Amino acid sequence: MSLRVRRATPADRPSVVAIARELVSAADTYAFDPLASDDQLWQYFAPDSGGLGYVAEADGQVVGCFVIRPNHPGPGSHVANASFAVSSAARGQGIGRAMGEAALTLAADSGYRAMQFNIVVSSNRAAVALWRSLGFRVIATVPEGFRLPDGTLVDHLVMHRPLEPRNGIDPVDPAGFGQQVTFLPVSDLSTSAAFYGQVLGLDLVLDQGDCRIYRVAADAFVGICERDARATDGLMLTLVTGEVDRWHDRLVAAGVVCDRPPAHNAKYNLYHGFYRDPDGHVIEVQTFLDPNWR
Repeated sequence: MSLRVRRATPADRPSVVAIARELVSAADTYAFDPLASDDQLWQYFAPDSGGLGYVAEADGQVVGCFVIRPNHPGPGSHVANASFAVSSAARGQGIGRAMGEAALTLAADSGYRAMQFNIVVSSNRAAVALWRSLGFRVIATVPEGFRLPDGTLVDHLVMHRPLEPRNGIDPVDPAGFGQQVTFLPVSDLSTSAAFYGQVLGLDLVLDQGDCRIYRVAADAFVGICERDARATDGLMLTLVTGEVDRWHDRLVAAGVVCDRPPAHNAKYNLYHGFYRDPDGHVIEVQTFLDPNWR
């Protein structure tokens, strides 16, 4: 499939409105009136002013659309906001990722210093995983801020990513790590799971079979993995980022020992590399690809 991203034109209106109608009618990802008119949907994704609308075209057919606009006017206009919609018939083909990557480039080229999403519904795990993999991190969580069609209240996330160097510092710096996981080797997973889950009362975030990850604080986690508990290498600090490859380049350039360069791990559905600190401790730099992670 050949995909082309271009500016939206009036001729795209029927396709854009149809795709947007699918999105808002579902009412499970966007805080948008499901009864919005066609004019409202068209103006949202292809505004006359205050933003730029784009479409993704595959084999001559519009399969997705997105808009880039200032997140706020005036003093907040240097931060971009963006909204995306993919045709239901074209989902699962990487179109959302392609549009996300294009939007980041277009926003940076337009002079925006960052991009922020104000409402990413936590139950939309595919979107959360996609934005994390593209370098966004959660900077705030609004408890029960979104109501699903069945009445269930779920959290929504505010996600942010810098687009240009800040004060001459590459965005790939320690502040770019959105999350941190400390992995501990345990001899009996069930016993340890009872301790961390029941005794400490930590919420289980991800069950990977022989590893379980619990939330300690907003973006701090502890992982327990069934291993030889006496193995020193079982202790591992994991730093979570959407910029694994750029961190690899930076660490190697700084002379850091690399045990394994970044690669996809099919068993745990993540992308990671392994390094050593000056005392030989294992440092893992990774991004979760599992849509259940948030």
